[in-house]
Amino acid sequence: MSVFIRASIQKKTGNWFLKKRSIFLLSSIFLFTGIQLGFSQDLENLKEAKPMAFSGNIGTQFTTYSINGINRRMNPTHYGFYANFNLSFYETFDLPIRISYNQFGLDLDKPHFQLGISPKYKWIQVHLGHRNMYFNPYTLAGHTFWGIGCDLTPGNWRFSTMSGQLRDRVLVDARSGNEFIIPQFKRTARGARIGYGVGKNSIDLMVLHAEDDPNSLPGWQDSIFQNSLPGKTGRLAPEENLVMGLSAKLTFFNRILWKLDAGGSLFTRDQTSEVVEDNSVYDIKTSTTFKWAGKTSLGFPIGKLYFNGSWERIMPDYFSMGIYNFVNDMENFTGTLSGSVFKNKLIFSAMLGNQRNNLTGNRSETTSSLISSLNATIMPEYHYGINLSYSNFNFSQKPEAILLDDEVLIKQINRSYTAVPFYSIIVDTSLSHQINAVFMFQEVDDLNPVTREFGNMNTRVVTLGYSMNRSAGWSINAGLNHTVLNSAFIENIQMGATLGAGRNIFSENLNFTANAQFNLSAVDGNSDGSLINGNLGLNYRFKERHSLRLNTNILVSNSKAFESYTEIMGQLGYSYSIR
Repeated sequence: MSVFIRASIQKKTGNWFLKKRSIFLLSSIFLFTGIQLGFSQDLENLKEAKPMAFSGNIGTQFTTYSINGINRRMNPTHYGFYANFNLSFYETFDLPIRISYNQFGLDLDKPHFQLGISPKYKWIQVHLGHRNMYFNPYTLAGHTFWGIGCDLTPGNWRFSTMSGQLRDRVLVDARSGNEFIIPQFKRTARGARIGYGVGKNSIDLMVLHAEDDPNSLPGWQDSIFQNSLPGKTGRLAPEENLVMGLSAKLTFFNRILWKLDAGGSLFTRDQTSEVVEDNSVYDIKTSTTFKWAGKTSLGFPIGKLYFNGSWERIMPDYFSMGIYNFVNDMENFTGTLSGSVFKNKLIFSAMLGNQRNNLTGNRSETTSSLISSLNATIMPEYHYGINLSYSNFNFSQKPEAILLDDEVLIKQINRSYTAVPFYSIIVDTSLSHQINAVFMFQEVDDLNPVTREFGNMNTRVVTLGYSMNRSAGWSINAGLNHTVLNSAFIENIQMGATLGAGRNIFSENLNFTANAQFNLSAVDGNSDGSLINGNLGLNYRFKERHSLRLNTNILVSNSKAFESYTEIMGQLGYSYSIR
């Protein structure tokens, strides 16, 4: 995410030299560390930004560990020292460095960033270096490129353009024995967008042309090269792509909002394939295909409610080089209704959707899903109410050209019901109580006649919780829980209680916490032991920047079906803050 800092050019000699020194220092860091950074600046108010700031923390931690009953899961003792530093320039971008040392050695965590700058002045913004731009979801959508771009927004108009490298080449020596890295061509792209309008009435047209450089991968046409490709099916060849897009928003009668995003893609899998139609814009070849994708929606109010319906269709093999990952061969219908009634005492949202694949019928099976959900919050008064939710996911497959066995077809329904009543008691600003409960039921209903016997399962969860908070620094929490899991293989029951407390003393410089949990377990109707977990924590802050912490934890597991063990861990740490 870019952070914009307003700045203006200063004529004062002192400020000019300060900026020069900061830029020189920053350039030196780039050269000697190899770290790449990206930032954006609005060049109208740079004088308000702090040229440089240094912050971080250093500390140490010692851990002791013991376990009886099973093999240990970590070393009996562990010690370490760490340092986290951050160098900030003009409150715009950060240079973080982490150093740690323990009994295993020294670790320098130097993050890999990318260098880029996006200065902005009024309605003109320029992108230089490693940047990413957005046209619409089906053309150029956040793909990082190394090059140049600009965004111009005079009045209600929008103009955008970019040109640069989408990816660098990857060379792999067949003799190296590397079975995981696949060679790739250098890929470049050029794109432009023009738009008019703001808010709920606008239209944008865009185009993106990207292609691989055949000369960036020497010898790629040799059979030896092709046969040595690791895990690659088919022939590696330079590709080319031309994508055109349209985005629009229109409002009718100040109530109805219509949105559209669409893209059409000409994709050539092999630039060396035979030309079918010679065109000055884009040559159509034997390996060229045209696919399209789009999404449209219509939303309008119904009294105090709001309805929105959408349709999205992405053709099989739709592809844009301006997008990293894309799901195709998909059609989705969705309708939502939301709002509040009875003076906002009832707030709800409902959704119904249907999704399917195999749009052209070329798959051996068609997968479809019907999704529905309902969420509601009922609050007769501000201090009590209930949250209700329901979801249903109906997933099924059916054979098409090839008759498939029942064993390989999936047809199941996943349902979930949840109710969370809550009640608050606020005595005054110094004392409050909260009581809540959770009732949840989840089930998987397997409709396949072959897998139904072992595919069905359900889970029931009931919890009751209480918490108290005092402004003087006291806090107490307690709870009860009961969980039942039923499947064809096992019935597991867990029930137990939790209790915890916290206290701030010495003007909140010293914080003490204690928590305990006790659970009983039963498997297939037989008692299976218990689980006890306890934790004590102490955190002391002094002289503003110093912090000392002590934490202990004990876990005792008694089980008949599994191994019993006792695990104890203690930690002592110190940290110093740099500001």
